[in-house]
Amino acid sequence: MLILKLVLMLVGFPVWLKYVPGIGFRKDNGPFKAAMEKFTRYDVNMMKANGLYESQGGPIILYQIENEYGPLEYELGAPARAYTKWAAQMDFREYLWWVKKHNSSGPPTE
Repeated sequence: MLILKLVLMLVGFPVWLKYVPGIGFRKDNGPFKAAMEKFTRYDVNMMKANGLYESQGGPIILYQIENEYGPLEYELGAPARAYTKWAAQMDFREYLWWVKKHNSSGPPTE
């Protein structure tokens, strides 16, 4: 029950992120973006090294960076759109597809 509560409170983020000084989740926030990019790069490179992407003959066809962020963009305005633009510019396109859904800030969907 405690684990479920922590996951729900932190929207699925690891608990240790809560203790990063100055962190603000899912917005244009330097500490959050640094942690997110570090984790995403680690994850993408690990899957790439193991040949797990569809382009390598593996089963992974999609890597989801964000989920249902459109309502937050609407509510938070410019800082949220800046975050979405930043997330879209992380360059993993060699192995990943960007799916633009429920918001207008991502790059065009292929």
